[in-house]
Amino acid sequence: KRIPVLLPGADLMFGAGPGFVLLRNEDRVALQDLQQRKIIAEVSASSIKYVVWSEDMKRVALLGKHVILICSRKLEILATIH
Repeated sequence: KRIPVLLPGADLMFGAGPGFVLLRNEDRVALQDLQQRKIIAEVSASSIKYVVWSEDMKRVALLGKHVILICSRKLEILATIH
C-alpha cells in the first residue's frame, strides 16, 4: 500500500509509533498521520540526523549536528540546546 509523502522535499523518514512517521526536509520536521493522510504537526529544525523517542512516546529528541531539540508528541518545543 502506498501513501503519499506530504512534506515537500522530504529526504528522510523516522518511525513515530503506530500509524505515524516523522518526515524531514532541509529546514523542518513534520509528523504525518498515515491513516488520515495529513500533517499533524511541524517544527522548524535544520539538519536533523537522528530521532530518539522516550519510552512512553510522549517526548522526542531531534538531534542535529549543532542542535538538540526536545519536543512533545505534537512537536511543541520543550527545550533547545545549541
